[in-house]
Amino acid sequence: MNTAATRSLASRIEIEGETHLGYNVIPIDVAFLRGLTADELGNISLEDEPVSLGVRAIAQAVKASGGKVVVQVRRMTQAGTIHPRMVEIPGIFVDAVVVEPLQGVSGSDLNSVLTGEIRMPCRHIARVPPGVSRIVASRASAEVGDGETVNLGVGMPIEVPRMLNKTGTVPHATFFPEHGSVGGIPGDRAIFGTNINPDAIIDSTSVSDCFLGGGLDITFLGCGQIDTSGNVNVSKFNGIVPGCGGFIDIVSRTKRIVFCGSFTAGGLEVSTGGGRLSIQSGGRHSKFVTAVEQITFNATRAFERGQSVHYVTERALLRLAAGGVELIELARGIDLERDILRHIPFEIVVSPALRVMDARHFN
Repeated sequence: MNTAATRSLASRIEIEGETHLGYNVIPIDVAFLRGLTADELGNISLEDEPVSLGVRAIAQAVKASGGKVVVQVRRMTQAGTIHPRMVEIPGIFVDAVVVEPLQGVSGSDLNSVLTGEIRMPCRHIARVPPGVSRIVASRASAEVGDGETVNLGVGMPIEVPRMLNKTGTVPHATFFPEHGSVGGIPGDRAIFGTNINPDAIIDSTSVSDCFLGGGLDITFLGCGQIDTSGNVNVSKFNGIVPGCGGFIDIVSRTKRIVFCGSFTAGGLEVSTGGGRLSIQSGGRHSKFVTAVEQITFNATRAFERGQSVHYVTERALLRLAAGGVELIELARGIDLERDILRHIPFEIVVSPALRVMDARHFN
């Protein structure tokens, strides 16, 4: 990451002929956590928290390290008055409680619909305004089948549920972000990881187990760079280090992966109408590069595992094929040479069955 990192925290280990990364456990001395209610025994509940974010696992890890756990809450109650099923952090894992009556709520005015206290009428959920994000989300949403379990990354993917809420085409799809909300409609970027009207809320430490076990049908993720092999980089590019987050766990076993992003970046401006796309300003930087700066998604391994991989942009749909990337759909109004091939610094396969993108994505 930087010059302060003088050694790797990971080591390569072999398990049954496969290479894995092993990490030494780092002891934790202090944890500062947050809840809503604490009783006199230190038991903590999270009634108005939309997600729990592993607070119990953190507290247990700290106590196993001989450290101290401090929890901030908004209120205190008598011992025995919190229902045992509501206790998220047992008092045996808590060393101190700080009461802050003015503690704010996560999600602000939406808090009660993020925690499941009430359910918001779906007609009040904001729609996606016209532009590149709407086009990408509209085309990407067509990949969701009814009854499927769906994960979404930050950025353009979070608009997919809003498009589906508008069309009502897959009423039984379940949205499942990695922070633990299950069902409902994912919130916007400011409250990413929470769902409006969730059906259930589980701890985020259990979510990766589900994803690594193949519990997702499809995931929609962003893309910073795409290279000649179909590899994707979202973790380190142009001097920015956003990191990989849960990206690698999500893509490891998910059957279908859809990357969503603009074809170019830096000043891209488009207009739509009559089912056609018009590029007003092409954008200074192509998302397609000869080699990504860092491999966050390994296309070769995904292809070997038989995963279906698509790349959705405002002007074209591509897929991962043997040996690289194949163009399979083109927007009306887009010139193949001028608007596509000229911006890709490597050869791609143009499908002999190249289709025109559905006009409804541009209306």
